[in-house]
Amino acid sequence: MKNKSIIIGEKTHSELVKIANSHSSTLGKVVEEMIYYFKRTGINPNDTTKDNPTAGMKILDKRVVSFFKKQESDILKPMKDDIFKCHEENLSAVKSLRNDIYERIDSLIEEHEGPQKNYLLLINDKSKKILEKLNEIENEIKEYKNAGFFTKLKRLFGHANK
Repeated sequence: MKNKSIIIGEKTHSELVKIANSHSSTLGKVVEEMIYYFKRTGINPNDTTKDNPTAGMKILDKRVVSFFKKQESDILKPMKDDIFKCHEENLSAVKSLRNDIYERIDSLIEEHEGPQKNYLLLINDKSKKILEKLNEIENEIKEYKNAGFFTKLKRLFGHANK
């Protein structure tokens, strides 16, 4: 390969030397890579404002952020609202079921005598303790409702060993 010379100003030469030294390269290699870079990317080195890759990345970044915000408003927030609605309906159903259990056990206790009544009283006590624990769990969930998801899980399951 035959070497060629180019005429550049002294300031440009010193900048080229700095660039070559910072990349541990020769002047010729840096110039070659610059040429291939401009050719490969189609960037015009004389027009640094229009084809600046950083500006393109900023535009792309804005698009990605906008996309995620749109997904959040169109998909995630409605999904969250549906989950909370379902949660409230489940809480209501659990409360209704809890009341039905209390009423049914109380009516069975009134209907029976002797050892059967004693067993029903024992069942009544145990069921009330279980329902009290469920109430505690429900209150824990309500108490930490504003906490983050993982914080809620840690706090909720931290009480599971009690």
